[in-house]
Amino acid sequence: MRRTTWPAVWPAFGGVVDEMVVLDTGSSDRTVEIAQDFGARIYHYQWQNHFSQARNYGLQFVRGEWVLVLDADEALTPEIVPLLCRAIANPQGLVVNLIRQEVGAAQSPYSLVSRLFRNHPQVKFTRPYHSIVDDRVAELLEREPTWQITDLTPVAILHYGYQPEAIAALNKYDRARRAMESYLAEHPHDAYACCKLGALYGQIERQSEGLALLERGLQAEPSNPHLLFELHYHLGNAYRQSDPNRAAVHYQGALAQPILPQLKLGAYNNLGSLLQQAGTAPRSP
Repeated sequence: MRRTTWPAVWPAFGGVVDEMVVLDTGSSDRTVEIAQDFGARIYHYQWQNHFSQARNYGLQFVRGEWVLVLDADEALTPEIVPLLCRAIANPQGLVVNLIRQEVGAAQSPYSLVSRLFRNHPQVKFTRPYHSIVDDRVAELLEREPTWQITDLTPVAILHYGYQPEAIAALNKYDRARRAMESYLAEHPHDAYACCKLGALYGQIERQSEGLALLERGLQAEPSNPHLLFELHYHLGNAYRQSDPNRAAVHYQGALAQPILPQLKLGAYNNLGSLLQQAGTAPRSP
């Protein structure tokens, strides 16, 4: 991809980009050797249980005008490459949001990730887990509103990190919980943190704590439709067994958000299943 850097450990698309930057945080296999064989520049970083710190450390070595970030458990779909090339040709483009397929995920098979962005000094990652550039991008847009954000609808990234064997091997839930709990202790009313940790608590059988965090996140009245979708969707899941009527209302709240239709697939399926079981329309709680 012209003028684009790919800081990832998978070199399979080396012919697509101008340079590859690999940040190794302690691999014990042949990752570094293989990446070097494909012409990647390798840098090393001691893992601090903070994804944003690691990603931002890697960004300092980037030379390209655009950056495509992939993790070790992700792969770029070849079909998306022409669309990416057209998207970065926009002189006002700042971020290109990509559809990621969560391979093996029981819920929410698709997500939208901000992984292709201009190499702008103000665009950096934030948050220790579920790191995003969205916070810094929002701040930049307030100062420079002419920048543009684009959403591409075809699947661009395949993510294998939610497969059961990957979660077990990496102790993924425990690492995520510890990182997010530490952040939330300092930012107790951060809606994004409440959403992500609340959803995780639901996955590890801590439903009451998860429900309380999700409700707290919704009470913070976030304006981002993607975040509102997630909060309503996870609240629907949390209430599904104890209060189906309330769950249905939250699923409907999720579906009302103005986001890409494929991102709503989990909410559509869960609401349909719930209404089919109940045989009635939901009432307001």
